[in-house]
Amino acid sequence: MPDTYLTAADLAVEGAHYGVPVIGAGDDDDDDLLAIGDHPPRRVLAACNRYARQRSGLRNPITASGSAVDNIRRGHAQFRRPRLDLDEDPCWMWVMDDCAPDAEHAVPYTLVVIS
Repeated sequence: MPDTYLTAADLAVEGAHYGVPVIGAGDDDDDDLLAIGDHPPRRVLAACNRYARQRSGLRNPITASGSAVDNIRRGHAQFRRPRLDLDEDPCWMWVMDDCAPDAEHAVPYTLVVIS
């Protein structure tokens, strides 16, 4: 079964703050957050803080969970639709596979660990 890859625009479904598209990286409101695109870390933290406050009422969730710098992981990934032949849940909006920056369909991201 061929993969159906998603672009950065396809992933920005939950809104943007300070020009940074932010989406939850799990099913719960207190899960980690993904900032899509290549943005300065300070702007990513501000956007994720605002997202978390508006979405779940968390007050300053990033700094409350430890050093903000320790909570950031930057990389590139291919985002795709779930595949039934791999026993992936069809209800998931997307699946994220880390990849090299020059890989086809690579999307830059910043993962902000809250949990």
